[in-house]
Amino acid sequence: MFFKGLQVSLCAFLVGVINISGTQGSYEPTWESLDARPLPSWYDEAKIGVLVHWGLYSVPGVGSEWFWWALRGQKKPSYLQFMRDNFKAKDTYASFTDDLTGIFFNPNKWAELFEHAGVKYAILTAKHQDGYCMWPSPYSYHWNSLTSGPTKDVVGEFMTAMRKKENLKAGVFYSLYEWFHPIYNIDKAIGFRTSFYPATKSVPELKDLVEKYKPDIIWSTGDWEAPASYWNSTNFLAWLYNESPVAETVVVNDRWGEGTACEHGGFLNCVDRYNPRNMLINIGVTADGMLNPIYEDRLVKLGDWMKINAEGIHGTVPWSFQNDTVNADTWYTKRKEGSGPEDVQGSVYAIFLRYPVSDLILGAPEASETTQIFMLGYGEVTHETLPDGGIKISVPPMQAATSPPYGWVLRMTNLSNA
Repeated sequence: MFFKGLQVSLCAFLVGVINISGTQGSYEPTWESLDARPLPSWYDEAKIGVLVHWGLYSVPGVGSEWFWWALRGQKKPSYLQFMRDNFKAKDTYASFTDDLTGIFFNPNKWAELFEHAGVKYAILTAKHQDGYCMWPSPYSYHWNSLTSGPTKDVVGEFMTAMRKKENLKAGVFYSLYEWFHPIYNIDKAIGFRTSFYPATKSVPELKDLVEKYKPDIIWSTGDWEAPASYWNSTNFLAWLYNESPVAETVVVNDRWGEGTACEHGGFLNCVDRYNPRNMLINIGVTADGMLNPIYEDRLVKLGDWMKINAEGIHGTVPWSFQNDTVNADTWYTKRKEGSGPEDVQGSVYAIFLRYPVSDLILGAPEASETTQIFMLGYGEVTHETLPDGGIKISVPPMQAATSPPYGWVLRMTNLSNA
């Protein structure tokens, strides 16, 4: 990860991107057909997104968004005691709707912050496993944010605010299952031999989200207890890719039923989570609708870094080396042809996380006679080819480098092994 200084307080989902080749057209409800759909190019170029968690779990604000499961499903003593100590008047999780006020909810301010941070897509939790919907779902009567809680169409306001920014995509996080939904638990009790829940709840509700808000990305989850055939996933995705209003642009993940992770879907969230090509930063919102200050602080700092160094992140692809061969704290990207100004297309970027005391030694790049090296935010720096291969780069004193001290980026042009 490029931003060591940001790691501690930013919870990140690191998403491996696999662009599956294929052609646009009519997709059959089979994995062979659906997996042949090309990944829309905007996602691989975006590199950085945010996942905004906001829901009833924001009221207690402890543990995680799995608060209700720990309280009712697992009956953890610490959670039961927490409720006795802090919410004596609340006898059910549902009563948290009184305190999910959202009085400071300002998605336009969020969009400004995300834009500053260099974020290219933002996802909101439309529904988590507790089943509470952050939009007026017709399949969740009185268990949604318009008829209870903040009395707002949170998803609608969020999507509208994000799309006011020209370069910001917007999407939804949706849990297929719900812990305590009675119809789901009827299906589950008989080994998912019936599919009443997806037929009456999850599939029509997903279609409602798509038709109302036209999301650029759908982050599906809560799929792992039942096979994709139970969730009717292939039929839904065929509809999404063929007939929906976002058929050509929507991106989905790989959580569509037991066994689909890292196998089927759009981008595959695989085991290479520490060598990502796309980073999704998880941030939390308080019950009154404010971003937690620590997340806001980190996003501001990320934006200060991206203001100087985004050239080496957005619109790039992996180079033939991901890490340097002699300097493990240096990572590489490459500017795609056709992406960005003509003079930087094909450039290789070295992102180093430790500032050297003197010269920076890199083993992977091979300089040609016309190679030039620039430190972003500073200017051109000198280099020389080493006898045994690699290059030695004379970087300026750290005080002269304008980049915030989370990492520094070199643009290398005309490498012989670019």
